[in-house]
Amino acid sequence: MRPHKLAGSLTAAALLATVVAGCSGGGSAATSPSPSGSPASSASAKPADDKPMTISIKNNNNAPQDPNSPLTKELEKLWNVKLNYVYIEPAKEAELLNLRISSGDIPDVMKLFSNLYSSFAQQGVLAEIPLDMIQKYAPTYYKLVKQNGGDNIFDFYKVNGKNYALPDLAATPYNFIPIWRDDWLKAVGIAKTPETLEEAEAAFYKFVNNDPDGNGKKDTYALSDKGMIAVFGAFGSPGIDNFYWSETGGQIIASGVLPGMKDALKLLRKWYKDGLIDPEFITGENKGQYFANSIPFWNGKIGFTVPGVYYHVVPKMYEDDPNDLGSAFYQNFKKVLGDKATYAAGLPWKGPSGEPGILKWGTTNGNSVTFGKQVAGDPRKMQKVLEMVEKFHADFDYYKLARYGVKGQMYELNPVTGLPYGINDYKDSAKWVAAGIAANGIGMPEVNHEFFRKTQISPKVMEYAKTYSMATTKYNKDIVFAGLPSDGKYKKTLETKIKEWYVLFITGQKDADKDWDSFLDDLNKNGLAELTKEANDWYKTYFR
Repeated sequence: MRPHKLAGSLTAAALLATVVAGCSGGGSAATSPSPSGSPASSASAKPADDKPMTISIKNNNNAPQDPNSPLTKELEKLWNVKLNYVYIEPAKEAELLNLRISSGDIPDVMKLFSNLYSSFAQQGVLAEIPLDMIQKYAPTYYKLVKQNGGDNIFDFYKVNGKNYALPDLAATPYNFIPIWRDDWLKAVGIAKTPETLEEAEAAFYKFVNNDPDGNGKKDTYALSDKGMIAVFGAFGSPGIDNFYWSETGGQIIASGVLPGMKDALKLLRKWYKDGLIDPEFITGENKGQYFANSIPFWNGKIGFTVPGVYYHVVPKMYEDDPNDLGSAFYQNFKKVLGDKATYAAGLPWKGPSGEPGILKWGTTNGNSVTFGKQVAGDPRKMQKVLEMVEKFHADFDYYKLARYGVKGQMYELNPVTGLPYGINDYKDSAKWVAAGIAANGIGMPEVNHEFFRKTQISPKVMEYAKTYSMATTKYNKDIVFAGLPSDGKYKKTLETKIKEWYVLFITGQKDADKDWDSFLDDLNKNGLAELTKEANDWYKTYFR
C-alpha cells in the first residue's frame, strides 16, 4: 500500500490533541458577537422585529437533547435562532431517518455517517454546499480541514462532482485499548497484562477456572463481544463492530472476510465451547447504551474488554484532586464494584504474524455535517450555520461556551489541571449528553485541534494516551472512508449478515471450515461483490 495522502498532513499539535466528537459551532467575528462563555457577556442586542431563525438539527447524540438546557438557551440568544433538535435512535438511524425524509420532514442540519451521506446525496436529499461559500463564511474551518485532511480532502466527499459535506475530522489515529481486571490477573498468579495471543489465552482460562473474584463460585467469564476486537486485531482485522474495509496485497477487502478471520473464528469457537466467552455476548456488552459501556465488566462478570480509546477508559489520575473523577467508564466500574476492584490498560496483542493489531480510528472517518435539500433555497440559513461553524473554530471563548456550557453554571476549570469539569446537575455524564455538552451538541464538525490542546491536555492523561492509545499497530479503522455509490443499498444489510454469521460460527451452529464458502456466497448475493468493486475503484482513483 502506498502512504496515505492524509497522514503527512498531521501536525505535532494534532498528534497531542484529545479527540472527542464535535459539539457545536460558532460564527465569524465580523457578523456575530464574541462571547466570553458566560450568559451576561454573550448577550447581544437584536432588533425587536428580528424574528429568530428556526434551525432543525439531527446530531449523533445517544439520547434526546434537552431543548431548554442553559447551553441551548445561550446559543439561541447569541445567534438569534430557535434550535429544534431531532433525535434519531442510533440503532435504527437509517430506518427512522428514511421514514422521516420520505414524509418530507428533512432536518436542516444532519450529521451523517458515510453510508447515509452517499445515499442521500445521490437521492437528492441534501443541499449542495459550494466550496467558495465555505471559504467565505467559514475560512478558519476550511483552512483546518485542508491542513489536517490534505489538499484533496473535499474530493473524497464529492458526489457527481458536487460537494454536500462539511467534513468531520479526528486529530489523531488512536487505537482502542485492551482493558484487564488486573486484580484478577494478580489473583490467578499473573504479574503483567498479556501482550501476545498465547498469553491472553492462558489468562482467560484462569479467569474462568481459578475463581479470580474469590467468591468460591465458578461464575466468571473471560470476555464478551467487545473483547473479540483484540482477537480480530491479532489475526489482522480491525473487527466487525461496523462494516470496515482493509487493504491487503494492493486489494481492498471487507474486513469481515479477510483470510485470517476464519482462524480467528475457529479460536473463538474453541473458547466459547470451553466456557471462556459470556453466553450473552450475542446481545452485546453495552446493552443498548453508549457504545463504550461494558455492563458485564462493570458487574464483575468478565475480566477483559476493549471498549474504546483512551478518553473512554482513563482512570482517576490525580489522587489529591477531588474534581478528577476519571472517565465515565471508570466511574461506573468503581460505583458498582467498589475501591478494591481495579483495572489496567494493556497493549494490542501480537498474533500469528508476530505483529500487534487492533481497531484504530483514522483521521478521516467519512462522517460529515450536511444540509437538507430545502436549505438550498434558504442561503441565509446555510450562511448562519457556516458562521456558527467558523466561530467554533476561530474564537476560543466561544469554543469553551459551545464545548462545555455556561461557566459557573454548568462547568468550572480545575485549578490543578486546568481542565473543565461538570458542576451542579452536570456532574452526571447523562446530563452532559442531554445538554449537548461533549456529545456532538448541535452537530457541528470539530477539527480545531489547537483549541483542544489549550483545554484538554493534562500531562498524566496525555502520557496515558501516548502509552496505550498511540500504540504501534498496523490496522486502521477503515481504509475506504468516503461513501460508495451503493453503500445505502447494501452496507447495512451486509453489516448485519456478517455479525449473524459470526455468531453462528462462534456458537458452533456453523463450521468455519465447512461453511466459509456459503458465508461468502451469501454476502456476495447481498451486494458484497458490487461494493468490493466500488471500493477498489475508489482506492485506485485516490491512492494510486
